[in-house]
Amino acid sequence: MMELNEKLLRFAGFTKTKAGDLKDPNGELHFDWQVDFLHSLDACVKWIWPNFKGVNPDGGAAKSLYFGFDDETGLCTCEIEISGFMGEHRAVGEEAEADEPAMAFCLAAEKLIDSEEVK
Repeated sequence: MMELNEKLLRFAGFTKTKAGDLKDPNGELHFDWQVDFLHSLDACVKWIWPNFKGVNPDGGAAKSLYFGFDDETGLCTCEIEISGFMGEHRAVGEEAEADEPAMAFCLAAEKLIDSEEVK
């Protein structure tokens, strides 16, 4: 799962210093253990969520984030949806389940990052 955190760090704009610390997009330094997206929904919303720009490069996009709990499996569900409205309505979305909301968000975000629609 460390690979997933590394992938999300790159997507969020973090870089590694020569000393191995992390530099956020604002230039502030963090120890690598301080930015753990897999266990911090706050960090996910602060650093990852703003980087989903939408399916239309010209703008006109809406982003939605849904969380739920599956009574049968006992898992948290996260769905991320990005819709575009320039000329035609297009939407992409991904859903994932995990024990914790942050992990569900990370898994859904990874699916969107890997898709061609949000690059």
